[in-house]
Amino acid sequence: MTVFIASLFLPKTVHFNLPGARPRGASASQKPASKAKKLAPNTPPSLFQPAPSHITPPHTPTEDRKHHDPWTNEDGLKVQIPQMPFSPDGGYRAPIDRSSPTWGGRPDQPMSRANSPPPPSLINSSRALNQKAKEMGRQGITQPRSLVRSESHDRVFAHADWKIVSADQGNGGLRNAAVAAARDGKLGEYTWIGTLGMPTDALQGTQQLQDIDDRLATEHDMLTVFCSDKDFDGHYSHFCKQILWPVFHYQIPDNPKSKAYEDHSWKYYVNVNQAFADKIVKNWKKGDTVWIHDYHLLLVPGMIRKKIPEAKIGFFLHVAFPSSEVFRCLAVRKELLEGMLGANLIGFQIREYARHFLQTCSRILSVEATPDGLQLEDRFVDVINLPIGIDPVSLSRHRGENEVKRWLDIMRERYAGKKLIVARDKLDHVRGVRQKLLSYEMFLNMNPEWRDKVVLIQVALSTSEKSELDATVSDIVTRVNSSWANLAYQPVVYLKQDIDYAQYLALLSIADALMITSQREGMNLTSHEYLFCQDGKFSEKKHGSLILSEFTGTSSLFSGNELSVNPWDYRACADAIKKALEMDGDEKERRWKNLYEAVNVHTGSHWFSEFMLRLDKVYEEQHSRDQTAVPRLSMTTLLQQYERSKRRLFIIDFEGTLVSWGPVNQIIPVSPQRTLDVLNDLLLDERNTIYVMSGRRPEELDRIFRRVPNLGLIAESGCYLKDCGSNTWTEMADANKIRSWKSSLQDIMTYYLERTPGAAIEERRCSLVFHYKSADDYEAAATQASDLASHINDACEEQRVHAIPVDGSVLVEPIDWTKSTAAQKIFDDLQKRMGSDEKDKSPVDFLMVVGDGRDDEKVFKWANQMATDGSVQEVVTVSLGNRNTEAKATLTQGVSGVLAALQKLSQVVVPAEHQRRRSSIPSLGNITEIAPVDQKQPDKIRAMAKFPPPPVSTIDWSNVGFKVREVNGHIESSYSVKTGKWSPIKFVSDPYLRMHGMAPALNYGQQAYEGLKAFRLPGNDSIAIFRADKNASRMQHSAEFISIPPVPVDLFLDAVKAAVALNAEFVPPHETGAALYIRPQIFGSSAQLGLSPPEEYLFSVFVIPTGVYHGTHPVKALILEEFDRAAPNGTGSAKVGGNYAPVLRWSDKARKEGYDITLHLDSAKHEEVDEFSTSGFIGVLRGDGGEDDVTIVVPSSKAVIDSVTSDSIQEIGRSFGWKVEKRPIKYSELPNFSEVMAAGTAAALVPIRSITRRVKTSSPQSLASSTATQEHARVSFNKEAEEETVTYLPDSQEDAGNLCLKLLSQLKGIQLGKIEDKLGWRFAVTEEDGKKAEGAEKARADEGKGKEAQTVGQMD
Repeated sequence: MTVFIASLFLPKTVHFNLPGARPRGASASQKPASKAKKLAPNTPPSLFQPAPSHITPPHTPTEDRKHHDPWTNEDGLKVQIPQMPFSPDGGYRAPIDRSSPTWGGRPDQPMSRANSPPPPSLINSSRALNQKAKEMGRQGITQPRSLVRSESHDRVFAHADWKIVSADQGNGGLRNAAVAAARDGKLGEYTWIGTLGMPTDALQGTQQLQDIDDRLATEHDMLTVFCSDKDFDGHYSHFCKQILWPVFHYQIPDNPKSKAYEDHSWKYYVNVNQAFADKIVKNWKKGDTVWIHDYHLLLVPGMIRKKIPEAKIGFFLHVAFPSSEVFRCLAVRKELLEGMLGANLIGFQIREYARHFLQTCSRILSVEATPDGLQLEDRFVDVINLPIGIDPVSLSRHRGENEVKRWLDIMRERYAGKKLIVARDKLDHVRGVRQKLLSYEMFLNMNPEWRDKVVLIQVALSTSEKSELDATVSDIVTRVNSSWANLAYQPVVYLKQDIDYAQYLALLSIADALMITSQREGMNLTSHEYLFCQDGKFSEKKHGSLILSEFTGTSSLFSGNELSVNPWDYRACADAIKKALEMDGDEKERRWKNLYEAVNVHTGSHWFSEFMLRLDKVYEEQHSRDQTAVPRLSMTTLLQQYERSKRRLFIIDFEGTLVSWGPVNQIIPVSPQRTLDVLNDLLLDERNTIYVMSGRRPEELDRIFRRVPNLGLIAESGCYLKDCGSNTWTEMADANKIRSWKSSLQDIMTYYLERTPGAAIEERRCSLVFHYKSADDYEAAATQASDLASHINDACEEQRVHAIPVDGSVLVEPIDWTKSTAAQKIFDDLQKRMGSDEKDKSPVDFLMVVGDGRDDEKVFKWANQMATDGSVQEVVTVSLGNRNTEAKATLTQGVSGVLAALQKLSQVVVPAEHQRRRSSIPSLGNITEIAPVDQKQPDKIRAMAKFPPPPVSTIDWSNVGFKVREVNGHIESSYSVKTGKWSPIKFVSDPYLRMHGMAPALNYGQQAYEGLKAFRLPGNDSIAIFRADKNASRMQHSAEFISIPPVPVDLFLDAVKAAVALNAEFVPPHETGAALYIRPQIFGSSAQLGLSPPEEYLFSVFVIPTGVYHGTHPVKALILEEFDRAAPNGTGSAKVGGNYAPVLRWSDKARKEGYDITLHLDSAKHEEVDEFSTSGFIGVLRGDGGEDDVTIVVPSSKAVIDSVTSDSIQEIGRSFGWKVEKRPIKYSELPNFSEVMAAGTAAALVPIRSITRRVKTSSPQSLASSTATQEHARVSFNKEAEEETVTYLPDSQEDAGNLCLKLLSQLKGIQLGKIEDKLGWRFAVTEEDGKKAEGAEKARADEGKGKEAQTVGQMD
């Protein structure tokens, strides 16, 4: 199989032979001296700066020139280089960080057709240029047109001879590593993928381009990526070099300052990455490996993953990766990270960079970061650090060449008696050349005895752009040399050019010290080459010192044997120079040997092969955990394993596995009877030991499973353990450590809590949870939560806690106590208690672990290891859901599948000697106290209580929100067409309905429903339902539309009252203002294939506690033009499901655009207001007759629902003495209203800030068509966006208008019992109401007998 190595530049490129051609841009000074120099013609005045005359253009190559050697470049240096012979062993005879020429700047390659954006300096000086242009215009000087690219130039290259040569740009360290790995037999078939490193637009459509592509593929195993010159220039010259490169090296670009510049180059970055991905996808075959390199191609892994989900993809970043604080400055940060996460394995040079990446992903993407990688929703991405190295074999061979020896002799003679400090850097701010020279100057100032004895040779690789740094460095060099130089001595030899390979190796061999002061760098391999050359084999000088910046990745490999320096600490750098020069031979040798050993261990070949081995390993692990690769649980095999075992241990997750409940901060309902029955049945066999694990508190689990004796429990994700049959809990965690880290985290979490309105902190015994799902601004809260998780993970690593982002919350828990550690403790205890004998070799011979969450994966891994070790003979690990997993089997049927599987196991015949008698299950009447972990504060459970019972204590009533919480049960009644009667209402404890799959409710949408609320009144000693009779009448109206027999009003009232009475403990406290939401529903429930009515209908009433839906914060509304909610003579006035589902996608789209509510106009002409998507429309007009001159206007339309809340508001308005009008409301009337509000059951009253309609101003429907509305103060137009807006409340106003507040205050006052109910709207709920439901008496009786109310399954 093939390994694809994708790097921006191929190791090969193409040179064209253009005989007789003069170098592009050559000046007169380049002509032979024998010819007379011609004077340059008069240059016409120009707005733009003249090209610098001091740049020496490159020479035109000829056929007999030797190949160029690539002097690689991870940072894209751009200077012309001396020519280097190509190494016969396939390596590259060049320093690892060799510079490269300007892209599109070679005379033997085509010019670029790309038109780059003007430099920032030109943009910033636009005012001066305009003035200059005006002055030239007054002088009568006309600017010449810009030169147009010559078509003859393109034709020359399209027909010129060409040859494939080694490229002088690209990643030389990578190339050398690949060659070395192949030479050592560690790499088989491999193919390079990259660009030619030259413009190719001139060759598009020619045979030349196809021939080049074919020859590189067939003769060199290289696939060429062709992209337009414009794309490559924007990608490489701009986004990579001016955006990514500085940011990755902690230099946030100041220039250009606008985001538009980044946007300009971003699209080209995407285009080039897509071209690479397309080329790889086109050539990929099953079993191939793709390895993508460096920051130029960050998006490619994700692009390939989308096309080939099963591909084996590795990615390695050769440069540094910054901290999250720096990386988050990128506008496209999420896109870049998500692109990288398309890989199976991501590699970095050192651990620091890997840690920065993990923290950045955790903070920006809110994904779980572990020491091994990142846990995404559907898969795991491994992250490693693996430093690249040099190829000692190739380097050793080149050091023995005659040219190197010649240069050694020259330098011995030239610098006899002198100590040499050498340095070779690109001349940019990142490399720290300025800091180095200033440190050297300070060294000479502080140590005059060394002034005539030491020379600093600084080779500076210039960039193609002039900078202030260039001039600054030159000034420092001049100052140092002018201070202490003489005829025989020059303290600084400054070469502003690169040197050939022989000089480079000679320089490294004869140096006394190498000085590297980079401010930030990935892996500086020059230091590796220097250490290798300091073995003394070719020079009398050996074991030279290495002065190395602590900010290079290399410094982490050398364990302090280098002289580590901070480049900004000039005095420390000067001291390091002194120490390097004066160090005694023994210390130098000791340090060098340690450094040399590190270089020999971390070679390029080792790096390449190790990464490939790790990629193969993690791919197999990830693939084995992929949900599609994990087989379904086989019941036949499971039964066989179960039957042949004698000592069985079950460890089963609770939430999402045994019950369908949500997160641990939600309500605990009454115990689910089917789950308890299955567990009790399994425990009838004394050979079965069962533990249930959960993140809930110990006392919560005690309450739920009090009717399952002999059951073991694991609470708070492994921090507490309760043995089977025990009444006490064992605290697994160290209480002192828990208190310690909780105390230290208190300030951190409080800091973020204060900045996240609506968030809450839940404190458990061994963990803390930061809940933000109900925050006022969810997006801002999610950002704060990510920052919190990152802060905790950064600051509290030593305290052995970590923060895990989960849905709507951040869980902070200890690392040392997990569900897996609890499982190991259980196994160890069983081993001690049961032991092993001749009959039973192990305390457990069957182990089954079932779970659905990410925290269960550790238990799966532990259990699988038990099987691998042979500790347990039969191990079954089962995961629910569709995420990747460590489990060896999956169950796609969810909770019902788990219960069904366990039920089948419990039905296996149990021999008499192994039957466990059913213990007498304690009733609530016998329980006076359940001992929690903290014995000082026992939880009292009262068996009897007056009605209504107090609200349950397991809900944070101050933060109820809109989470789905299970309650005691619901009410059902059915109608039979044969009898023509409704059955008596029944109480059902299951949260599910039982209905035939062919029921019209499921197939034809034969379904109607209502929504109303129940409230606790002042004192919390009574409960009332608001306007239940009105909802009963409206449900009858809706039922008639869909051919359902109407529910009698009395039956409706009895059902909703019973539902509330039997769930009274879930009605929120009065002071919260929250309510118990009531959802009556009616369905066509029996099987029916045709369009005739079915034989049976099901009426049900569900309840759920809910918080205050919206408050009084105004929202923006958008009129839906593309979708009509109801036909003029359709079902718009009925509350049926079909009227709401189609609008969901439109309202969701509007919400993303900033509109929290949508408004519908009439379907016929779009001229009149109908209603909001889920609420009634209310407009308020203010007259001139004082405060009470107010008119409430509501639409009169056959297509709107008769809103109960709207009707209540109208009645309240009349009680205030206001007028009420129910009439058609023209769209053109909207500006006349002083306030507009939306009325609905869930939201009560929502103030509308503004109403926007997307319509052209030229349309007759536009408000612009009338002068009166066009000039109205509330109306504004956005012609560019083709939309108009009527504004009622300014953006600065955070609360509703006065009229809305007055109406809402009165409405809430009546609902909550604070205001006298003169209209008879409140319907009291009593304990007797609950008794009307069949099963209610049985349910109450069962509370004392340890049984549950009737379930759907039992009713069958």
